[in-house]
Amino acid sequence: MTAALLYPNVYPSATLPLMKDVGLRIRVQRDLREQFLAACQAEDKSAAQVLREFMRAYVHEHGGAVAAVRPEEVVRGQDGNKEI
Repeated sequence: MTAALLYPNVYPSATLPLMKDVGLRIRVQRDLREQFLAACQAEDKSAAQVLREFMRAYVHEHGGAVAAVRPEEVVRGQDGNKEI
């Protein structure tokens, strides 16, 4: 059984060929998350789709140059978590 059949609202069939095998986990304030999800739903888009669109636009706007970062060079935020 395909993911589209198991989770029809989570994986729209048009996005299945674009799915990747890596993830990104971030922490945000609960209110911001809820507002973001509501805005995504109002546009009939998944949160992941909106974030991917933002990431592509950001990379395009900033030249798309990606430098390799060694683990010892990772910057830590005020809460001690890695910042990307």
